[in-house]
Amino acid sequence: MTSARRRGRHPAKLDRGQLRAVTRLHQCLLIMRMCPIPPLSVGIAMSSLVALAPATPAAVSALNLPRDAAGRLRCFGIETGAHIQVVRRAVLGGPLLVRIGCTDVILRRDVARQIEVTPL
Repeated sequence: MTSARRRGRHPAKLDRGQLRAVTRLHQCLLIMRMCPIPPLSVGIAMSSLVALAPATPAAVSALNLPRDAAGRLRCFGIETGAHIQVVRRAVLGGPLLVRIGCTDVILRRDVARQIEVTPL
């Protein structure tokens, strides 16, 4: 009887595990939005995201990208004041794996070069 119920289930409905995962993701996105933006000190030097050492926490200072590219990054949570961390670098000038809150994003080096960060 349970398999018959599953077959008749609407495809848009989520089971408990999927609902928990979606809820957890939604909570992470809300927490990222609610985090206060730390004020930037005048004496701290900004650098590119490419120059940031792995596992070093930093705050995004500026996005020197075209409007559409910056908009795409904002959808992932990469915006001014967001806390970001380089997790891994690919060899031979490949992409970077960065973490923003609980989200992991892979960025091309040319895009990462245009993101200015301040180490925390």
